[in-house]
Amino acid sequence: MINPLPKKKIQQSYFVVIVSIFLYILTLSAPLPIHAAEKKAEPVLVSSYEGGKLYKVGKINLLVLNGSYSDMGKQYGKLMGHQISDMYDEIIRQYKKNGIEAKKQTIQQFSKKQFALFPQKFRLLANEMSVSSGISINKIEVINSFFDYFLLSISNEDGNHCASVTCQGPYTKNGSLITGRNFDF
Repeated sequence: MINPLPKKKIQQSYFVVIVSIFLYILTLSAPLPIHAAEKKAEPVLVSSYEGGKLYKVGKINLLVLNGSYSDMGKQYGKLMGHQISDMYDEIIRQYKKNGIEAKKQTIQQFSKKQFALFPQKFRLLANEMSVSSGISINKIEVINSFFDYFLLSISNEDGNHCASVTCQGPYTKNGSLITGRNFDF
């Protein structure tokens, strides 16, 4: 079948879809800071688990985690399990609806490869999220990598697109976090 839309138009459409998914997910499940003075909404404790607390501030979830990476992963999974599951389902639904797929690998294969590159403490947190929420680790991997997979799916054959570099701790002058990103859609 011949596609009547030029590649650039398709890429722009995909970008709008991904940004829409991202914003939708943020409104459903992201633990975001809120300026209570502006909204005059007070945090309401919804649930707690082993030192972690889930508050609701208006429509925003505010998650407070404590302890080791393992402890925080358990807390996150238990307190946000339903939202994590909903987020995964929405990502897969949108990808299928909009035909977003990379030529050489599925989102699950891509996410597994990406996850193997993450620091051990992040993998520990994600694994504990999986155990305490009952959600497979591959679904958590997909949630973490869905935007990068989108970029892969629209990239040209050589895969050249956005690049980012992040470092902190002993790799920077004063230990602060430094991030640089090149947006070249």
